[in-house]
Amino acid sequence: MTVNPSEGVRPTRRVLDALDLALPPLTRFLQELEHELIVKAQSLPEALRAGASERVLTLSDRVWWKVKHGRFRGVAAQLDRRDLPEGHPECRWWIGDAGTRAEDSPQRDFYARLERLRGVSDSLLPIDWDWRRLSAEMVATSAVRIASIFRQSASKALRTGQVVVFPLGDRDVQLRIRVLDDGQAYIAISFRTVIETDFIVLTLGSMPGVKAEDWQVEPTSPLHLPLEPGEVVWSTLLSREALAWLLEVDES
Repeated sequence: MTVNPSEGVRPTRRVLDALDLALPPLTRFLQELEHELIVKAQSLPEALRAGASERVLTLSDRVWWKVKHGRFRGVAAQLDRRDLPEGHPECRWWIGDAGTRAEDSPQRDFYARLERLRGVSDSLLPIDWDWRRLSAEMVATSAVRIASIFRQSASKALRTGQVVVFPLGDRDVQLRIRVLDDGQAYIAISFRTVIETDFIVLTLGSMPGVKAEDWQVEPTSPLHLPLEPGEVVWSTLLSREALAWLLEVDES
């Protein structure tokens, strides 16, 4: 799986429609769709570095490269900064259009369609939908990764009773779980080098059976977590649902 959804050669909505491809869930990156033309396009950046790519000569306002596999044809470009909108994740490589080769039918032939653009490729660029989809993928896949890492680490803390420190991107998170004599479990979690409230909310929201209002900010260090100056600690009692969720983790 791609680590970052802004990596790879992404198909635009125009390409998905042209290839009659259904939209996957937001946790599936569009460049990982298993259509043969999209798979082939992922090798384009390397082919370009090796001098093994073929330019589309009918499009003169930008540099577009041919993508071929079987009967399918496509064009892809590495966008420059003039085509990257502000406020969206940066993504340079896009497949702008796709179709099939049909030399006997100018109406259906992909290259004939490109010629009708008269060298102007603005209509092949990603539209607002494409950039919003990219942003949504980044949020959705981040949530999935955070939930997975958080669950593995909290499960380890529950089983060992020790402080567990784990990285989430460039942030450090530590937690500890203690099971009380009456069987209830108490969790404390702290965030180092974290400023963004959204990140804290996303992490704490990864625990099923615990409501947002159940988490409390601690003025001191519960469960003997070693804290740095300014480090924020959150704590709560874990529900049976949350404990079951953690105990189901496969340690292998």
